[in-house]
Amino acid sequence: MPDGSEEALKFFLRHFVGLNLTVKLPDGSQKADAYSCFVIEMEGKWFLATAGHILNRIYKEILPRCEVLACSLYDAWHKDMEQAPIPFNLYDNDHFEAHEEEEGIDVGFLPLSDMHQRLLVANGIRAFDAVGWRGDLNAMTRFAVLGMPTQFIAPLERVATGVAVLRFAPIMLSLTRVAEPAEMKKPFPRFYGQHAPVMRNELGGTLYDLDGLSGGPILGFRPTDQGDKYHLVAIQSGWDRRLRIVTGPLFQQIAGALAEYLAEAKPDSSQGGPSSA
Repeated sequence: MPDGSEEALKFFLRHFVGLNLTVKLPDGSQKADAYSCFVIEMEGKWFLATAGHILNRIYKEILPRCEVLACSLYDAWHKDMEQAPIPFNLYDNDHFEAHEEEEGIDVGFLPLSDMHQRLLVANGIRAFDAVGWRGDLNAMTRFAVLGMPTQFIAPLERVATGVAVLRFAPIMLSLTRVAEPAEMKKPFPRFYGQHAPVMRNELGGTLYDLDGLSGGPILGFRPTDQGDKYHLVAIQSGWDRRLRIVTGPLFQQIAGALAEYLAEAKPDSSQGGPSSA
């Protein structure tokens, strides 16, 4: 189904959420960022999933030295949806991340409250569940990555509150699965997908860089008698420009680690949620 069309992009954005963060730097200036995330459901709880290095940066580099002016979740990918971003408090929210470059692990999760789940559902957001990430990788014939490239993020004029905001445009990029390159080999099981020499987004524009896609979902498509079925394959966390290869840890293995974490920590989070396609 990753045919490069705007319709396909809109369909898969129902799993995608932008994490927006505007901070005041120590010198008094403002900096606004938007991060790629998607929603999963496990044991009745909803989580934002993203790359571990993103949460490491937020919690270890940004929050200790900067004042948060605004933080929100953006899910209004369609014109008929509620356009106001959903406020999100990073300070009071639990988080779990693992970023081990040598091992090839780069994952992060933010639990979502009942209120956040209800608001996301109201705008058509759906969570990937176990059915969505337990597909047979070898039966999938096409792949794509979804995310917000920095190239398509632009500042807007400050709103009435004086806080800087951003305009961004998610993209969907088709990939061809390839064998693990020797120079990219990691101990943790990962997906490797090669993109075309010239990258085009769904509107026909040329994409020059994949910066900003980290944290987005890598999807796989499995042909059936009823048409293609799609699955969550991996979390995008790396890119080799020379080899044109996008990579990320396989979500089936990540899900197992998250289940163990939930069993031990038992964080208080939201309940329920619709399943993925």
